[in-house]
Amino acid sequence: RRTKLTTKQILVIQVCVYAILPLWGVIGFIGPSPIGLKHAWEMFFLAAWHGFLLGGTQSTCRSLFSQLLPPGMEAEFFSLYEITDKGSSWVGPLVVGAINDATGDLRKGFIFVLASMLFSLPFFLFLNVEKGINQGREFASSERKRIVAEALASNEISQDGIALKDASNSA
Repeated sequence: RRTKLTTKQILVIQVCVYAILPLWGVIGFIGPSPIGLKHAWEMFFLAAWHGFLLGGTQSTCRSLFSQLLPPGMEAEFFSLYEITDKGSSWVGPLVVGAINDATGDLRKGFIFVLASMLFSLPFFLFLNVEKGINQGREFASSERKRIVAEALASNEISQDGIALKDASNSA
């Protein structure tokens, strides 16, 4: 580790730094403001800012998410993560497009984007990572016990864990 920051702290910093992008667009609403996507250079600057932050923020989110997963259930939870991740890639543009259609001003979409980013901040700030890790472990343990109990009850395994039925032949 190069810093003493936790994954959660890094993610909060990244969200705050990322929120500058839509905030910059919202600044353009202030009439005499000389900035706020009023010049071409601003778009290039913000595109570079976005490109710089995107990969790091996505990997930090995945890292934090993986810390909270119940051991042995990573595939199930990451599949859900990917569904929601892909969902956000079409919902956001759909809402911004609807705002643009309704108002005729693309800039007003920045208000939605800023609100979306700031909405997530309290969740990250109040997330108790240690408690989440412990709850994930407890959940995994209880699921393993439940699965073994169901297998014992259905005579699929013996008390010493030996399979009694061939799972591929049972239907």
